[in-house]
Amino acid sequence: MNIKKILYVCLASFILGFLFIFTGAALGGLPYIRAANIDVFPGEIERNIAKDEIEEEYFYSEELEDISNVLLSLNSTNLEIKKAEDGKNRMEIFNYDKNYFSIEEQNGWIKVNEIYARREKSIIKVNGLKNAILDRGRADISSARFKLVLYLTDKQFDSISVTTDLGYVNIKDIAASEFNCDVDYGNLVLEDCNFTTLNVSNDAGEIRLSDIYVKSSADVDNDMGNARLSNLTVKNKLNVSNDMGNIVLDSCDVNKCELNASMGNVQFHDMIIGSKMDIINSIGNVTGSVVYDENKYYNVDATGSGNVDIDRQFRNSNRNSDDEVLININVDLGNIDLRAN
Repeated sequence: MNIKKILYVCLASFILGFLFIFTGAALGGLPYIRAANIDVFPGEIERNIAKDEIEEEYFYSEELEDISNVLLSLNSTNLEIKKAEDGKNRMEIFNYDKNYFSIEEQNGWIKVNEIYARREKSIIKVNGLKNAILDRGRADISSARFKLVLYLTDKQFDSISVTTDLGYVNIKDIAASEFNCDVDYGNLVLEDCNFTTLNVSNDAGEIRLSDIYVKSSADVDNDMGNARLSNLTVKNKLNVSNDMGNIVLDSCDVNKCELNASMGNVQFHDMIIGSKMDIINSIGNVTGSVVYDENKYYNVDATGSGNVDIDRQFRNSNRNSDDEVLININVDLGNIDLRAN
């Protein structure tokens, strides 16, 4: 059998598989599909050995000194960072084992390095992805082994940096000059935070930012999943990119912003723009509303393959104003609808 025949057989099998799945769901089998365990463990023996080596699972808690920098390198851990109500920095790890965590605290730094999940790199977990598809991208697709909770005081930290292979990241009511977070597989949620610079990325999962103030610039990068930003203020420039998923902004205030989508819709509501907004979308619609300021001149350039509908208020804005707002929208395949509020 040559390569082409192999490809045709694989493609046909793939299509038939989806037909059988959705036919079964249509005939009343959706509860069974949701309950089905379809995780695959090609490294089952190695995984069992790793579990046998764990001496004892237990709860870890430690009060931290006066720290200014946080560095977390995690593999299979759900993470929560929140405000310490008692005014003391503290860290808790659930299902903790000393053989798989390296914790270092010195010179104003807390550094945590997890090494456990390296033994489980070969495990393919698809139950979460199945549920995410059934729930239209709203489900949490992570299934991490550990959980770490970090309680921080209300001081302005110098830097907080997080990398994680598998697990959700929930951060609330935290302030830092520099914040970086890179998630491979899991949802990322930030609420009520204050940063000088913000840089977040996610390979597979949803990014949700709400009530965030950024003094300088913010970069949001998502490969697969929706990016939802609400009540976000960025004094300099906001960059948002998404390869496969929607970009949604609600009541955001930015000086400049650049939105790039490859396959998904771009939506924004009650957007305040200081000087410039650039939107590029390959496949998907661009719809939104901008808070209109009659003292500004709105220079709008919109091109798309489908319908292009621009509110007349932008066309009739104050051309004599020295305060110009540039709006550039380019869509390869999709419609454009821009309103003035």
